[in-house]
Amino acid sequence: MKLIIQNGRVIATATDDHQVNGAEIVIDAPVGFDPVQIEKYEYANGSVTLNPVPAIVSRAQGRLALFNDNNLLATIEAHIATAPIPEQIAYASDTWSRNSPSLIATASAIGLTAAQVDALFIAASEITA
Repeated sequence: MKLIIQNGRVIATATDDHQVNGAEIVIDAPVGFDPVQIEKYEYANGSVTLNPVPAIVSRAQGRLALFNDNNLLATIEAHIATAPIPEQIAYASDTWSRNSPSLIATASAIGLTAAQVDALFIAASEITA
């Protein structure tokens, strides 16, 4: 099996006869590659690794994960009501990116650590919303 890489992410699997398009990279899948978890793989320095923290979750998944974690949803929404416009816009978007500067600023403003945000993203990714 081949993997199609774009922007440091595994975006799809391919057959051996796949033709490379544009900025994509095509490599052999490593032993043990799990296509079910494709969105959790990253590509850097010539290798593919499984990162359990998803890069992106839906807004619904994120809000449910916040609600399920001691109702952090109320804390976040109270902060967002008075937050800078970029944080408000990022919060209202359809998807939340783990490495978004606005998300990081929001988390920091309410005292969440990077490990806590990672745990929330993992929890969110497991929610079907």
